[in-house]
Amino acid sequence: MDSDDELYPHYLDEALTLIKQYNRPEWFHIAYEIRDEAGRVLRKEHRRKGNINQSLITGNHLSCIGVFVKKDILEQHQFNEDPDIIGSEDYLLWLKLASLFPLRYSNRISAYVVQHRGRSVINFNQHQLIRRIKKSIEIVNADADIRNFSAGQCPNSKPTATSTWPIICPGPHSSFSLKYYPISIRIFLPIVFHRNSYSYLNSLIMLKS
Repeated sequence: MDSDDELYPHYLDEALTLIKQYNRPEWFHIAYEIRDEAGRVLRKEHRRKGNINQSLITGNHLSCIGVFVKKDILEQHQFNEDPDIIGSEDYLLWLKLASLFPLRYSNRISAYVVQHRGRSVINFNQHQLIRRIKKSIEIVNADADIRNFSAGQCPNSKPTATSTWPIICPGPHSSFSLKYYPISIRIFLPIVFHRNSYSYLNSLIMLKS
């Protein structure tokens, strides 16, 4: 979490409840909300049910807050500290863990993330974006667990498309970054149904007008 993100007073109580409920699960997530710098709620990530592992294929719904992982698992599967993937390192780890263990969760909102332009997921230039995409694709392709997980959740699709397009979604829609959106559609057509897709299509139209 960033220094300006906040945990609500019941945060650790909710974590303890999950630990007891699922008998010390490998990993779990506590619901959160996103606020702007004025404190207004922009979005809530709390309406979840059933097996939510597959939802991670469409994007990093866990963000970088509210995730608890057993120490021994984190020692084996660590954050990738490659500077070329800053902004996506947490998502790549969540994909790895989702490919190995069921994700337990609570829908009780217990924290919030502050959305501002200084966040690493939206603050990058075009050269950083290229490196981020290429390196993320390399990491996904090199990891058999993530490849199999992606293919299993999205039959007949290409893992590189389903697992890496959400990585490039966040952030300002520059003309440079937008060129990757049509490429992704050609690789995997259902990407048009992604929750960020309308925003990208809108930006493409504005750029061409």
